[in-house]
Amino acid sequence: MLSLVQLRESEQIGAEALFARLDRESATARDDAAVHSTIHRQARILSIGEDPILLYSRRLILETAGYSVESARGDPSAIEQTLSRTFDLILLCHSIAEDVVDHIVEASTRIAPQIPLLQISPFDNPFKNPTHPALVSADPAALLSGVAGQLANHRQRYGNRIHEG
Repeated sequence: MLSLVQLRESEQIGAEALFARLDRESATARDDAAVHSTIHRQARILSIGEDPILLYSRRLILETAGYSVESARGDPSAIEQTLSRTFDLILLCHSIAEDVVDHIVEASTRIAPQIPLLQISPFDNPFKNPTHPALVSADPAALLSGVAGQLANHRQRYGNRIHEG
């Protein structure tokens, strides 16, 4: 696996190649002890964004914490198809255009209303917009805390129905 610095410095890997790599790695079974954490019971997260470097780094952060992560681009039609699969949380990157965020919020409410949404803000202290998903800072510690909090709230509201993958 390449480091983020290597990815940023490499001019040989474009966005399409990185997305292809993310797709391949999503399909690869991982047997890391950290990935099979019993604390998070393999909660499945759909991470949506436009920047392949951000998607890749967030995926590494979340998988290291024990979550199962699938990365996807912010293409509205592809997202609707992806939402038909089972996820425990949808994580939206700040790199997604506002109209696409609106579409994802609408589609997830229609297709899978029980799945919580969490949007990453590029700011340290995100401003909460009541018409959009909960916001969390892009800082890795804040991101992990926000994900754990959203999943805990979801468990309280819907019971312990985290998908075991």
